[in-house]
Amino acid sequence: MSKKKFTYRSPVVWNVILFVIFSYLFLFLQDAYHESIPEINHFELLSFIKLNKFQAALFLLTCVGVYRLSRFIPILYGAATLYTVTFTVHGLWLEFSKLIIVLLFFYILFSYYLYQFLKQDIKESYYNPLFEDKFLFKPMCFKIPVLLVSENNEKAEGHLTNWSEGGFFMYLENPKPLKGKHQVTVNFDGHEFHAFAKVVTKLKDQNGFGFKILPEKEEQNLNWNKFLNIVYEMGYQPELLV
Repeated sequence: MSKKKFTYRSPVVWNVILFVIFSYLFLFLQDAYHESIPEINHFELLSFIKLNKFQAALFLLTCVGVYRLSRFIPILYGAATLYTVTFTVHGLWLEFSKLIIVLLFFYILFSYYLYQFLKQDIKESYYNPLFEDKFLFKPMCFKIPVLLVSENNEKAEGHLTNWSEGGFFMYLENPKPLKGKHQVTVNFDGHEFHAFAKVVTKLKDQNGFGFKILPEKEEQNLNWNKFLNIVYEMGYQPELLV
């Protein structure tokens, strides 16, 4: 599988990155509390970073990994949150604080649910092609053709390889660079289903693209949701096509 390039990150991804940054600040504030630092400022923060370079590197790598939607997210995110919890528990062992216990409880709760949302988000169809170049379409039992028309009226044709309510991934018959918004026409069961979508994922060999469905200005009779209802009623699932 060729490497993917992402041009869109959901609010969930940005919230997780923000949570990781706050986790590191949470460690810093605890250290300042235990060290009885009279004034908290950016000089103290820089000093904390210099004294804890390994931890700073871990949290930085976690932010980068989440931003890049890396397959190492579970390891990095787990290591960062586990370190935060361990550091906090160690501090409580040295000096008990009811406030920190309450904060730790909410931290564990938020970290768990944020990860569940992130895990669900990175499974979105527009991030996952579900095909491999070496056998693409030879074993497929069914193809759903797609026609794309860009804002510059350039056309591209291909087949769906993955889909969900939020969008889809498709394989292009003739690889070409695509970007921006497109009018999408899906041909299925003798009908044409229409939607507008934007490119959010690209394979570097330009033979596959992920599209996120855009909200409709005016609801159409044969739109993306109607298409999903029909294919699911007929028992077609993306993983059964490959």
